[in-house]
Amino acid sequence: MKNKVRTRVGRTVRFKTILQSDMTASNKSKLFLKIYGKALGHIPVYLALIALSVVFLVPFLYMIGHSFMTASDLLNPNIKWLPRSLNFNNYVYAFESMDYWYYLGKTILVVGISVFAQIMSSAFVAYGLARVKFKGSGVIFGIVLFMLIVPPQTIIVPSYILFSNAHLVDSYIPIVLPCFFAMGLNGGMIIFVFRQFFKGMPAELENAAMIDGTGIFGAYFRVIFPNVKPAILITGILSMVWQWNNSFEPSIYIEDSSKGLLNIQLRELQQSVSNVMQGVDFNQGINMAGTLLTILPIVIIFLAVQGRFMKSMAESGLAN
Repeated sequence: MKNKVRTRVGRTVRFKTILQSDMTASNKSKLFLKIYGKALGHIPVYLALIALSVVFLVPFLYMIGHSFMTASDLLNPNIKWLPRSLNFNNYVYAFESMDYWYYLGKTILVVGISVFAQIMSSAFVAYGLARVKFKGSGVIFGIVLFMLIVPPQTIIVPSYILFSNAHLVDSYIPIVLPCFFAMGLNGGMIIFVFRQFFKGMPAELENAAMIDGTGIFGAYFRVIFPNVKPAILITGILSMVWQWNNSFEPSIYIEDSSKGLLNIQLRELQQSVSNVMQGVDFNQGINMAGTLLTILPIVIIFLAVQGRFMKSMAESGLAN
């Protein structure tokens, strides 16, 4: 911290010295570019980042502002972003209507099991594709890459028929079970990330473990898997977000509304309070409050681990 302060003070002194010198304007400009050219070159990057951050932050700020608005605020054409006063009744109504704690607990349980199963199975598949040489490994990896471009909506009909014939519909099994076989939501991406990590690890780690008498499975579970913590963190966060926001599959497989997850409760809340007249949704504040309550857990988790997440992204090269 002291070094940064000294650097800033030194730059300020140099700046004043150049301005007060007897050099010509052209020489001053050349000297300015020589000293501050690198910093000036970062300005377009900073401006682009600020513009992108505005694109992502504006909807979030809009949601927060409108979640506190009353019907009179929504009807007032002079109020666009900030309410005249904080109205917590929207949150109370959304909280009680969604039975928040009950469905939050169920969602955490289902998502937690799915993420854990997805990471363990995908890492195991990726290890086989990266380190074990066998016929057809390239074809299998090609199928994995093909999974990246196939949306779940295209295979929902055969999947539903399969689980329906097995009498597993109207339960969480169709959502959780594919994760145990690396076939969960966006499973191809998770396999790809783990494979890239395993490909970059030195083979001496496994060789040393096998010399000590450990088989290939022992080498994987004792040596290789514990050393891919950055990949585990990256895939864990991504898988958690995907599973948490997944409302398509639960809406197809779960028929009993009492078995629904938090995002299904949000959709039912929005349908129940929908009251649009003259282009104005009188209950938009309740909808926004319910939306914020739904995404709040994953926002808190991400903010808690964002430092490690960005560090893992940089180590993996995925941020480049």
